[in-house]
Amino acid sequence: MTSGFNIGTNISLEPEFSALLGFTHAEMETLFAAFGQDFSAHRSVIDEWYNHYHFHPSRQAPIVNSDMALYYLRALVQRSLPPDELIDHNVRIDYGKLRHLVQVDQQLSDRERLADSARAEPPPRLNGNFSRLRAIIESGEVVAQVQTSFPAEGLLRQDNFISLIYYLGLVSFAGERDGRPLLKIPNRTVRQLMYGYLRDGYQEAGVFSPSSYDIAEKLNRMAYRGEWMPFFDYLAEQIGAQASVRDFLQGEKMIQGFLLAWLNLSPYFRVFSESEQAGGFVDLYLAPFYFKFPDMRHAYLIELKYLSRSEDSPDKRERLLNDARAQLKRYAGDARVRDPLGQAQLHALVLLYSGWELVHREALDLSAP
Repeated sequence: MTSGFNIGTNISLEPEFSALLGFTHAEMETLFAAFGQDFSAHRSVIDEWYNHYHFHPSRQAPIVNSDMALYYLRALVQRSLPPDELIDHNVRIDYGKLRHLVQVDQQLSDRERLADSARAEPPPRLNGNFSRLRAIIESGEVVAQVQTSFPAEGLLRQDNFISLIYYLGLVSFAGERDGRPLLKIPNRTVRQLMYGYLRDGYQEAGVFSPSSYDIAEKLNRMAYRGEWMPFFDYLAEQIGAQASVRDFLQGEKMIQGFLLAWLNLSPYFRVFSESEQAGGFVDLYLAPFYFKFPDMRHAYLIELKYLSRSEDSPDKRERLLNDARAQLKRYAGDARVRDPLGQAQLHALVLLYSGWELVHREALDLSAP
C-alpha cells in the first residue's frame, strides 16, 4: 500500500484508533433506536456472530463488525425479521485469496514426481501455513506478535502469515499469554468461514473430497430425526476410501478439528468445542439453533477418545470408553448444556478412534443410573 511512499503513518495498531472502524454496544443501541429497533432483543445473536473484535492488545470495548451489523439491521428494517443467512456474502473472504499462501509446490520425491507428471494438472501441495491455519481453527487461538508491516514476498513466513490473517479479521487480540499477545477467532461468523477454508484446502489438494450434498442431507436428518449414525459412518467410510487424508488424522485434536469442519457445514446447530467453553467441558456440543430453526428437537453431546494404532488394545479401549461414559453423564447436568437445550432431546455420544479409524460409537441412556 505504501511502497515508495515515505510520508504515511501506519495507525493500525495505535490504541486511540482501536474503535475507529466498527461499532461499540453504545453505538449499536443508538443505531438500532434510530430505525425503531430494540437492540437488546437482538444483542445475543449479534454478539455471537459479529462481535468481539479488539484492535489493540489493551482490549478496550469490543467492536462489532459494521458491515455485518448493518446487513442485519437492513433486514430488520425491510422485513421486520433478521436475515435468512446470518453471514453477509460481502464479508466472505474468498479462499482463493489465501490459496497461494497455504498451498505451494514442495520438493517431491522421485516417485511422487513421476506420478504427478502423468497427470494433466498435478494437485497442489499443502504447506506449513495450512497446518498453522488448521491449528488455529482447532484451538481457536494462537500466541504471536502482530507485525506492523511485511513484504509481499515474505507472506509464507509464519509470523507474517499470522499477521496477515489478523489484518483480514480472522483473529483478534484476546489478552496476553507468556508475555506475548494472544489472538483468538472473534465470533461464529469467522469460525464458519475458517472451517470452510479447511474443507476447501482438503478438497483442492485432493486430501479429502466427500460429497457436501450427502453430508448436508445426513446433518439434516441428524438435526430433525435424531439419526446420528449415518453422518459419522459416512465420514468414516470416506476416510477409509481416501487414504491421503489419514496422515492428517493423528491425535484427538486432529480428529476433533476434522469433525468440526464438517459439522459446521450444517446451519442447524450451534457447535461448541471444548476450547470455546474455556476448557473442562465436553469435546463437542451441538445445541439446536432455535433462533433460525425453532422446530428442532435434537441436540448432541459428543465425547471423543483416541488411541494411536500402536498402543491400541482391548483393555485400553474399555478404559477410555468407561471414562467417556462417566464424563458424558456428568456434563449432561451442566448448566452450559441445559440452558440452550430447550425442548430438544439430548443424545450423548461416545466416539472412539484408533488412529484415523472409527472403531466404536454408541449413544448413552442418560436416564440410567
